[in-house]
Amino acid sequence: MKTITLNGTWQLCYCNPGEGETLGWPANGSQGHNFIVAQVPGDVHLDLLAAGLIEEPLYSRNALDCQWVAEKDWWYSRQVVVPPGFIGDRLELHCAGLDTTADLWVNGRPIGHHDNMFVPCRFDLTDLLHEGLNLIVIRLDAGTRAAQGKEVARYSQMGPSMDLRRMWVRKAQFSFQWDWAPRLLTCGIWRGIEIKSYDRVALRDVCLRTSLQPGGRAHLLSLLELENFTPEIQPVKLKIGLTGQTAHVNELHAVLQPDLQAVTIELDIPDPALWWPAPLGQPNLYDVQVDVAADEVTLDQTCFRYGLREVSLVREPLGAEGESFTLAVNGQKVFCKGADWVPADSLMGRVTPAKYRELVRLAAEANFNMFRIWGGGIYEDPCFYDLCDEFGILVWQDFLYACAYYPDDDPGFVSEARREAELAVRQLRNHPCLALWCGNNENQWMHYQQKQQGQAPEQLYGEVLYDQVLPEVCARLDPTHPYWPSSPWGGEDPNSEGLGDRHHWYINILNPDPETRVDYETYADDRGKFISEFGVLAPPARESLEKFLPPGELRRDSQAWAFHNNEFEKGNIQLALQKYWKPADQLSLAEYVLWAQLIQAEALKFALEHWRRRKFNTSGALFWMYSDCWGAVGWTVVDYYLRLKPSYYFVRRAFEPVLASISRDGDRVLFWLTNDTLRKVPGRLEYGLVNLHTSKMQPQTIKMAVPPNASIPAAELDISNLIPGSQSDWAVYSRYLVDGQVISRNRLFLAGFNYNKLRIPPARYSWEWAGGQLTFMADSFVWQVQIKAPTGIAVDDNYFDLLPGEERLIHLRGPAELFDRVSVDVLNK
Repeated sequence: MKTITLNGTWQLCYCNPGEGETLGWPANGSQGHNFIVAQVPGDVHLDLLAAGLIEEPLYSRNALDCQWVAEKDWWYSRQVVVPPGFIGDRLELHCAGLDTTADLWVNGRPIGHHDNMFVPCRFDLTDLLHEGLNLIVIRLDAGTRAAQGKEVARYSQMGPSMDLRRMWVRKAQFSFQWDWAPRLLTCGIWRGIEIKSYDRVALRDVCLRTSLQPGGRAHLLSLLELENFTPEIQPVKLKIGLTGQTAHVNELHAVLQPDLQAVTIELDIPDPALWWPAPLGQPNLYDVQVDVAADEVTLDQTCFRYGLREVSLVREPLGAEGESFTLAVNGQKVFCKGADWVPADSLMGRVTPAKYRELVRLAAEANFNMFRIWGGGIYEDPCFYDLCDEFGILVWQDFLYACAYYPDDDPGFVSEARREAELAVRQLRNHPCLALWCGNNENQWMHYQQKQQGQAPEQLYGEVLYDQVLPEVCARLDPTHPYWPSSPWGGEDPNSEGLGDRHHWYINILNPDPETRVDYETYADDRGKFISEFGVLAPPARESLEKFLPPGELRRDSQAWAFHNNEFEKGNIQLALQKYWKPADQLSLAEYVLWAQLIQAEALKFALEHWRRRKFNTSGALFWMYSDCWGAVGWTVVDYYLRLKPSYYFVRRAFEPVLASISRDGDRVLFWLTNDTLRKVPGRLEYGLVNLHTSKMQPQTIKMAVPPNASIPAAELDISNLIPGSQSDWAVYSRYLVDGQVISRNRLFLAGFNYNKLRIPPARYSWEWAGGQLTFMADSFVWQVQIKAPTGIAVDDNYFDLLPGEERLIHLRGPAELFDRVSVDVLNK
């Protein structure tokens, strides 16, 4: 198999619908007309931006000025030279992603039509290409015109108020506008494109399935799909190699009939290095190579990385609590820690492999072991899944249906949904990170809510997809991964606490009472079995605000701020500030940003620790959401510009493999230890009271070993007779030490996280700087050490407290010339 890449520079013209055909562009391209240079993969917005024809769409309110892009036809053209000897028995054009409605021509002849952003397509060019110069022309539009004349009224009773055509268009649903994203309908050749030439045979697909055997062995079933383009039978030699700590190879001779057929090769691996999610073990990967050869000549080949592992969904009775919802890998239960993932840019063609790597690396450093790919986004770039394989992060993969009724009474729509699912499953099923397929985001739950209000149609439009099409495709093409109909789903109420997964939105969104809507301690009442969504809003850092707000609008009452604010904000940040700090109108912008961020951080910490203590009655906690698609006041802990909010560090500590946490019930304080590893962790628990005002401590110590993969109450205090005076002066603390080193620490203010109720005097502390290390020494309780470092400097930990007498060493990484710009602040200064 030989390849010509078509990535790189193309010519791009735009016009009103239909004008390009009239001008002869299918046959001649846009030569002779005014064109701009396009980069492929990419997006027409980026090309317009590079040409100086639009301003950055994600700055200020510029997205409003880009709406015309969705109404135009976009014509890509490129000449390609086919060298001598390239043309074989079969020539094909492979497009990894066309956004959204596409018509294609080669040398003036039509080759096909495509109408789905999410999945690849290929076209037969065998009789169309010749040696020398050839012309490829692709007409694209944003997809909405394909929905013209389609029924929308019957599907319009659910979901956010936005373009009702979206349920007909197989395009990233968030691009039509969401609470956290602008309306920005993308268009373009957004993923790679190439021409492939085959001699005789193509290796169309490889499906690997692992089963673990008694005695520690693994069996690998390799299902190969091959296509013979000739009219004669073709004898071939098939070879699969698996190379890791040891190498395993098997060969098979086969005779291929014309057209498509399947062949099976098996491998037995006596001592497999299994793939594990963090922190259960190492994410061991093998290099896989599959060759198809004839007459000692390789006809086709594929190479990728693969992990040997099994995954299952465990649902066991929990008595009065209902039924568990627990993922297991290699027979071991996993508490899933992480967040919901949305596209990393509203202009999805702009996301680079470097940005993917940085986002996944930061998640791994924050102790994530799961992302849920939300159903209103995209099937992510292959490099994203490769990175999750590498870092040991599981992926819960939604199919791409979100917050809407979908026209499952239209045969054409159902047929395309089936084709999309088949292609997506084939693309992703070999990734060891893949944990679960899910039918959609919130559609059954929203239908249930509509029924409760007497506003729902009799039929749940889309149910044919979630209950028939998608499970059938998964069972046929990928029976080794569980399928789940929706998120959330389970029980008569799909968002039940007793069954399945749960979206906890009573806080921040669904609670009608403004006071309790921001009472984050009510997270402790939740008994959900797997929390797959919950979230708290906060603005990004001032440096990020300056990236997307004009200088004259860097204030909360500006139009640009309102445009980038979350529509569910509903005054929640102001309510939370009034409850936990002081009214927003009394705060400077810097104070507003810092305290809103700290409230988000404390809320996420409180909730995540609560659900981890319930392990495995609760088996997962994924917050909404990890990172932004643009600069915004939003749900995230990592903003669009990759700046870390304080909540990132709070989440990282709440997700530590071995966690020391504290809960309170009246005068009874429990000190918990949670261990997510598969080994017993012996150590020493220090716990007790600290007087915030006088810095006096009442420590206690016990030696113990935390059981593997468990959560236990390790110690208890009855504070009813221990605290003289006001609880505002007191906190309880805990630290777990292994080999003399603190691996987890925590504190709980007895008066609650509320600045107005706490009596914390100015901090007495010092710090020293030496060779990329900061050493802090505290003489009193120090609240929220803030290490302010320039972009390019990474900090081991930040936004942390110090106990009286505590010393902490923090490492900084980055260019030494930036160290002089590092400064330190504390909250109780």
